Amino acid sequence: MLIGQRLAIQEPTPTELGQLSKAAVMAKDLNLARSIIQKALESDPKSLPLNVYLAEIEFGIGNMKAAKLAAENALELASKPQLRLRLSGQLAKFVSIAERIRNDSDF
Repeated sequence: MLIGQRLAIQEPTPTELGQLSKAAVMAKDLNLARSIIQKALESDPKSLPLNVYLAEIEFGIGNMKAAKLAAENALELASKPQLRLRLSGQLAKFVSIAERIRNDSDF
């Protein structure tokens, strides 16, 4: 509800778009989730969580080429020391997922 109110007032933040994308995934609308994350990445292309979410969504859709590209972007961002220091347990899990996507032989 709060996100809906914010959308009516001003442009949502990348974090809010990430939350909307998660809701779209829960509703099993992966194409909507992808478009939301892509919109968020326009504002914050260096966002590690958003790049990992995109990799997961593309993987779920079955677009392996796009999943691999997003995973590589996420892993490049995660290799930056200032971002590596800020990785939470959840984000470390996402990075692990991105590494598996990147290294999957089916790509």
